[in-house]
Amino acid sequence: MGPIYAWYPLLGDLRTRGAGYAPIAIFLCNRAGVKPFLLPVMISCFGWPYVLILTTLGIFGAFAIGCILSALMPESPPSLSE
Repeated sequence: MGPIYAWYPLLGDLRTRGAGYAPIAIFLCNRAGVKPFLLPVMISCFGWPYVLILTTLGIFGAFAIGCILSALMPESPPSLSE
């Protein structure tokens, strides 16, 4: 909930404490794609099958992006002096 930039300090802190790029990317992708508070509206407009498929594909897509990002990015966390 709320603007995405409010999460950046927390995610940056997690990154400096050793979190990998994959969990952060998965969180950001799922936050952007899966909106639990909009599910009733989506279901009433599009129906259960569409919403279930869309949500499932969004979650799997977020995990795929996290795996791709972890393969492409180095996993060494930035130092606190940077």
